[in-house]
Amino acid sequence: MKLTGGLLFFFVVMVVCISPVYAIQQDGVLKYDAADSGQITGTYGMNPWGHAVLFKNKDTITVTGIQLYGCQFGTGNKKVTVEIWDKDLKLLYQDKIPYSQISMGMMDVSQTGCAGVGSLADIPLPNHVVTGDFYVVVFTYSPKPTPTSQGMNIGFTTTSTTGTSHTVLSNPNKIDDLTIQGKYNQLAIDWIIRVYYTNPPKTTISTPVPSLTQQSGQTITTTIPLVTSPTMDQISATPFVKAESTKANISVSLVVIGVIISMLLWKRPY
Repeated sequence: MKLTGGLLFFFVVMVVCISPVYAIQQDGVLKYDAADSGQITGTYGMNPWGHAVLFKNKDTITVTGIQLYGCQFGTGNKKVTVEIWDKDLKLLYQDKIPYSQISMGMMDVSQTGCAGVGSLADIPLPNHVVTGDFYVVVFTYSPKPTPTSQGMNIGFTTTSTTGTSHTVLSNPNKIDDLTIQGKYNQLAIDWIIRVYYTNPPKTTISTPVPSLTQQSGQTITTTIPLVTSPTMDQISATPFVKAESTKANISVSLVVIGVIISMLLWKRPY
């Protein structure tokens, strides 16, 4: 019993300690569509085009990760490239994530989509600061599914009311809208991609506050101690008096000594 209890305690501690490491820090989520219903119409993989969503953003935020719906097929060492572009299609950030680090359902290559195996997957990203509208672009480099190929399909919904989802190409970056699955106009769909973000930390500037004294009539006035600077006379008066007193004492002493010497000499016989 003691061993079992100890093991249970160990596993509880491990779960509590390890879980936050994989959690994506966030203050909010930007959605691919205002409705963001999550109803899946289908999934689609492509190469060399990327899945892009324009996110409306009026503030400065920090992107901490994305969430997408989809599935994978095949095995290998392929990587997904996630990029952030500004509203003018300029590359701001780029991250390459191995397929093996993205947890989602696996599709059999005989299937044509993610039906029954698709799932949502979170992808943590380094802290990327963005201001204003921006694109999130996901390049999966997915060929046609075969027994020897590796790829990923990303989900989409219809019908879009925003027109913010696109297919794009890079080098140079440009929007190159395709007809999805041969029947869906690109502007009529939304890629199921969301953005996790955090707000900038709030800073508080504190300044010293002078002492306040409340006077009659509810008037608040600042009380500042009065400091008087001594005048030049006050500074020099004491040393000056001491100096003159010392000179007078020396003069008197010399006179007394002179008188004594004179008297001794005067009484001395010749």
